[in-house]
Amino acid sequence: MRPNPRRLVRRTHVLIPAVSSPDPRSSPTPIPSKRPFSEVDGGRDERDDPSDDEDINGVPALVMRAADLPPVRRRIFDDAVHHMRLMVISEAPYGDSIQIDKMAVAAWFTSLKNLHETHGYLGSTPPMPGEIALLKARMHQVKGDIKTACRDIVISKKGYDFRQDDSPESIAHNRKLVTALVTGNSFLYKDPARRDLPGTLWENSAPQEVLNRTFYNDGANSEAVLIPKFFANGLPLPAGAFIATTLECVIMEYQTGTRVKTRMSAKTWQPKYEKHLKILTDWKVYTTNSGSQLTQKLQLRMIQAARKYAKVDVTPAAGTEALGMSTIDFENNDA
Repeated sequence: MRPNPRRLVRRTHVLIPAVSSPDPRSSPTPIPSKRPFSEVDGGRDERDDPSDDEDINGVPALVMRAADLPPVRRRIFDDAVHHMRLMVISEAPYGDSIQIDKMAVAAWFTSLKNLHETHGYLGSTPPMPGEIALLKARMHQVKGDIKTACRDIVISKKGYDFRQDDSPESIAHNRKLVTALVTGNSFLYKDPARRDLPGTLWENSAPQEVLNRTFYNDGANSEAVLIPKFFANGLPLPAGAFIATTLECVIMEYQTGTRVKTRMSAKTWQPKYEKHLKILTDWKVYTTNSGSQLTQKLQLRMIQAARKYAKVDVTPAAGTEALGMSTIDFENNDA
């Protein structure tokens, strides 16, 4: 009897010469194992690259799973995943293939360094291309986690007044609400209907809640608690810009009046991310030059609030009082 070809599974691992080590980013902090990771490349949400079957370079992804790795390499990989997730969102959510490659390699060697320092591991274990591909897939995973959180939050008490039924009144309400929220980035203001109130930009509860749920939801075992270096100086501006972009994308899913799930393609949403990042960057330049340091204080305060949410120690920093930004202040810079 001939074997059924459908029952034969061929698994090949291509081991090309390993990647050389860069100057690793040091962080000897132990890594949590509480958060489960899918064995399939990507996260819980849809991917944002051109094809679900391709990696970031447009080349078919290697057939490799984290479960296929031998114990030592799996340990290094699991540690590196957390560094990769935080590095991507802190530095380059829409990084090009070269940037993402460098971050994946840096995450691996940081993890290897941690293993040397915490367990006395003496081996030299550079990453293989398949392992780098797995790490790069975590870029989509962390972005998917943020989008999943945004979808829950926009319809919660921390979000906006979207209605979930499909009555004509609710559909009309939601369509009107979408227009109001995205006009002038109103969704980032404490009261989206009152953008004229000074000091209320970035005071809406939704961005803070996204940060809390994505990176601080496991208490003392949260990624950003056990690896604090990426948020040590406050919420990085790229992370803030990506959270704002994702909230805007999820809000736009209600533009017809009922929610229509939308892919967050880089072609559509990277330009919007860059606009949010420019606004934050300009704010920081202006508030630094004016001596108020409002942007830096806001960045620090968001991380302090997130650590409080995780029920871990919060180190007070200068300017923890309410200190929202406003368009009025920024316009004064151009007067």
